[in-house]
Amino acid sequence: MKLTMAQVIDLARQAGLSGEGLAMAGAIARAESGLNTDAVGVNGPTSGCPNGSRDLGLWQINDCYNRIANAFDPVTNAQAMARISAGGKNWKPWSTYHNGAYKKFLAEAEAVAGMGGTPLWQRVIEGLLIGAGVTWAWQNRERIAGWWRKAS
Repeated sequence: MKLTMAQVIDLARQAGLSGEGLAMAGAIARAESGLNTDAVGVNGPTSGCPNGSRDLGLWQINDCYNRIANAFDPVTNAQAMARISAGGKNWKPWSTYHNGAYKKFLAEAEAVAGMGGTPLWQRVIEGLLIGAGVTWAWQNRERIAGWWRKAS
């Protein structure tokens, strides 16, 4: 069954991901499976899987390294993805992260996850507010926003 990006983002959210992790989850799923819950990838033998292995479902969960019951169930697959990715913070286990294939779907995923329309200056201010200069950045937020508006 093919899902929409919104459905996949919602599954990732239900699995506990938030922020940039949601967008990455959507982009990775699109690159890995085309958002198809029944997707199967076949791998040849490796040192850890001498008989080969299969990658299953939306996030192509490997059946040799990550044995899960019913990997084609979207909720189960999302939960496995959340566990393997450390809550959306580590995408190294996915080949489409390494080869950059996810990047062509990232803007779509960001837009669906609610990140797409955020102007750069606003994201920078939010980053400053999280960092060490919280008080200064908050007190000077309008001035900083003005600088970024002029620069963009």
